[in-house]
Amino acid sequence: MRICRLGRIAYDDALNLQLKLVALRQQDQIQDTILLLEHPPVITLGMRGKMEHIYREPQQLAADGVTIHKVGRGGDVTYHGPGQLVVYPIVKLYHRPGGIREFIETLEQAVISWLQERYGLNPYTGNGKLTGIWIDDAKIMAVGLAVKQGVTMHGLALNLITDLTPFSWINPCGLMKPVTSLHLLTKQPVDFGQAQTELGNRIAEGLGDAFEWIERSDLEHQAGQLPGG
Repeated sequence: MRICRLGRIAYDDALNLQLKLVALRQQDQIQDTILLLEHPPVITLGMRGKMEHIYREPQQLAADGVTIHKVGRGGDVTYHGPGQLVVYPIVKLYHRPGGIREFIETLEQAVISWLQERYGLNPYTGNGKLTGIWIDDAKIMAVGLAVKQGVTMHGLALNLITDLTPFSWINPCGLMKPVTSLHLLTKQPVDFGQAQTELGNRIAEGLGDAFEWIERSDLEHQAGQLPGG
């Protein structure tokens, strides 16, 4: 497995990269790959997404530099922005027992164990009733994956030092539930880069794979020139 930091990258550019990597993984031309990144402000609507769950007009959002994208992942509406760690796993499921449900649970457990051991928090999942990871009835991580011919894409969005104001402009995940962040909960500085490294390692270890960290240039070489970021 390979793990790669992409830095801050526009949503469209990250989506295009994912699609290229998914095609390569389907053909076994690359290994499983975990992408770690941030997005500029963007609202995404999943396959169950409803426009009425966005409370501001598109022109109002555009004036604040926020774009809207309809995407082919699971879930409803969510927000991505600076300070939020986004994890996109490009992983072939055929050789993994348990399918997509067990795969998601493995990803969630990697984040839960990190939050517990690193910060002493008590996160939990919705046990099939609610998606993502929760702490004290507030959502700290959203989950929305898609599977294309046996390969995963899209993924996780964990609020580390995220400005939570834009979540008030939407109904996050269509649940009418509050959203929180690691910084808000701990009242401590959070090193975004360190969190990326630790969580990247945890996820790969949780999936039971040998792994290596690679440079963004390696992905550019395999998937073509990567714009933005």
